[in-house]
Amino acid sequence: MYLYHEKQESALCAIHALNNLLQGEYFGVAEMMNLAAELDREEKLMMAEMGTETNEYLKFMREDSHNVGLDGNFSIEVIKKALQVFQLTGTPITHPEMNNVSAEPQKEIGFVCNLSNHWFAIRRVRAKFWDLNSLHKAPVFLSEIYLGAFLKQLQVEGYTIYVVRGTFPEIFVDMGIRHWIKEPTAGGQNKTKQPDHYYSLKDPVRGNGDDELARAIAASLNKVQNPQMGGGSSNTFQNKFGQDMNGNEDDDLAKAIALSIQSAEVDKQTERDAKRRKSTVPTEPAADEANTTTIMIRMTTGKKVGRRFRQSDQLSDIMNWLYHTHNTDISEMSKLILVSSLERKKFTEENLTLAELNLKGNVLLIVEEK
Repeated sequence: MYLYHEKQESALCAIHALNNLLQGEYFGVAEMMNLAAELDREEKLMMAEMGTETNEYLKFMREDSHNVGLDGNFSIEVIKKALQVFQLTGTPITHPEMNNVSAEPQKEIGFVCNLSNHWFAIRRVRAKFWDLNSLHKAPVFLSEIYLGAFLKQLQVEGYTIYVVRGTFPEIFVDMGIRHWIKEPTAGGQNKTKQPDHYYSLKDPVRGNGDDELARAIAASLNKVQNPQMGGGSSNTFQNKFGQDMNGNEDDDLAKAIALSIQSAEVDKQTERDAKRRKSTVPTEPAADEANTTTIMIRMTTGKKVGRRFRQSDQLSDIMNWLYHTHNTDISEMSKLILVSSLERKKFTEENLTLAELNLKGNVLLIVEEK
């Protein structure tokens, strides 16, 4: 059996991720540039709504594309538009509608992962999951148990993960295309080394110990949620597990338990932050109230939202409003910032007021990843 796997060339990881996900040579630079240009046209129309004679509009028209960088890297909006060609959707795994994915990722077909400017895909092909990172020499097999821990580790490391759903195109193997390679097999033939920052919970090709690993992860998570059980701290629990095991499985099991504990703690902190943000949303001032600013924001999905704020409101009030009112568009608040479409200025000091940030009149901001 064969898998389609493009390896890294220049800064084209977004294209590699899409093609590896779809298992075929579907997108190239020209196609992606056309999609980026289409998004640029849509953004110009949105800017024109604020007036074609404004300084904001004129400066925007002089700027380079916001959807493709000079290095050839494409934005998430372009990737989502490419997925739409096949009637596929990409939704952040932290989206409320994706609540069941973390518990049962094996039921999905594909994921697209991003950190800074690097994209890569995870795909189920013929009942097996594969890490199709273009930085790998070959696909890396992921057992179903390892898949869940792997996705959790990526989130802890700061990756944004998009769940791709829809009817994927049928896979046609074309040996005339150089990116088709023989599927790595069990028994040590898969020599692909995973990056050092990935946890190797088990040798996923051999797949031994999945049940034991699953029990260990479940037990460690249960201990975090019920610290009264069994006595001692989570670290003691982790050490006890490591001491009770023999051979090279000690480190793998300890890492799995540490990862599950860390993930549970991150989830709890995220829940606390969500409650705090929802409780601090300012009321919208009346249309005739003095010293107000109309904020219009383009979300990461391309959707446009807006409302009025007082000059005395802080930047954090805008972020809290976004989270509370448009939670479906915000994946992970800690990874997002507001950027001026006019000056490309990034606003990061959430404790400053709109007056101190010189956000006056009608302002168009864009939500971007840090």
